[in-house]
Amino acid sequence: MKHLVALALLAACGAAPLPPIRTAEDAPALEALRSAHFDVAFELGTKQLALEPRDAEAAAIRALAGYVQATSTLYTSLGLGSHSWFFFEPALDPKHAAAIATFLDQLAAIDKDLAIAAADPRFSLELCLACWQFDWNHDGKIDERDTQLFELERERSPTSVGSGRAIPEHDPRRRPTFRFDLGDLSWARAMLSFQRAAGELFSSYRWSDLEDKGAKTLVVHLTAPERVKHARELVLAGLEFSDQARLQYLAETDDDREWVPNPRQQNYAMPLSVDAKLYETWAGVISDVRDLVAGRTGISMQEVAALESQQLAAITPHAYVDLGKMLSEPTDITIAVDGKLESLSAINTFLRGVLGHGFDEHMQPSPLVKRLARMAGELEQGSDTFEHKLRYLIWIN
Repeated sequence: MKHLVALALLAACGAAPLPPIRTAEDAPALEALRSAHFDVAFELGTKQLALEPRDAEAAAIRALAGYVQATSTLYTSLGLGSHSWFFFEPALDPKHAAAIATFLDQLAAIDKDLAIAAADPRFSLELCLACWQFDWNHDGKIDERDTQLFELERERSPTSVGSGRAIPEHDPRRRPTFRFDLGDLSWARAMLSFQRAAGELFSSYRWSDLEDKGAKTLVVHLTAPERVKHARELVLAGLEFSDQARLQYLAETDDDREWVPNPRQQNYAMPLSVDAKLYETWAGVISDVRDLVAGRTGISMQEVAALESQQLAAITPHAYVDLGKMLSEPTDITIAVDGKLESLSAINTFLRGVLGHGFDEHMQPSPLVKRLARMAGELEQGSDTFEHKLRYLIWIN
């Protein structure tokens, strides 16, 4: 009788029934994912989604397996060997443009899978990342560097001050199982959005122009301005997902093997302390970057230079980087290479060429630079706890 009443209430409110949780059907795909058989996990996840397109677990499995496959394929396509992790140089070669375009398409498809998973408020997925046996650097063997890639090396300090003790090798605590949930899906979508934005920006210019060794001025031509504007949209989407993740984490009332905990949760493996100040900083950074992308504020060149030295600040223009205009009104990148950057005039000319419409002498300075300066000051004072929190802030986008 209670079930009939519940169904009647749902019908009266116009609410659609939740998609089914298909744990048994998804078990083979999940086992393949846990065993690092990513190609099998992707195939099985695809089959399950063909049967039930709203299967949150299958969508998350295919998204994660697809991400590993996509990044691995790009890595090998660019010809990166075991002794080179530097992406930029081989990516300059026009012959790799198709591989980069395919990678970006794959990221877009992965985001769609994550959206399917995020539509189910009951979503959860238990996974031990450090248990994966996989050749991450693609050198033809699974060695210590591969097996230790996701392992945790230190305990969390019981006093939240300083570093915790080292975890011995082969200790099972080095390989924790996380229980991923809705907040983690938003975290992943933010990460994907920022990666896609970087890829769109990179693909907007003809970087092979940099190979003109004899030129006194290099001009990197803008070939796809629409991709720069798409990158702007992706950055804004990433900020939304990051803020959504922050709010979802703060709203959590469980405490079960958290990937990113809120200040009230204690059941997490990462050796980094979390408090309300960290979440406040997270919110502040999101707000600062939103204003930068909207063009409401600019990055003060003077403030950035002062972070390095007062000598550099003395020859840096009193101007701002207008990120908003760089993304909404992109231009060619002009690089003067025929002079030394040792005077205010030379640096001014160089920055105007590189930044294009993004060079502005009159803007409201972004609080982001001073926020970073404050962080740097606390690090210089030897605040190990703050250093841990800063690393965590970077980890959570």
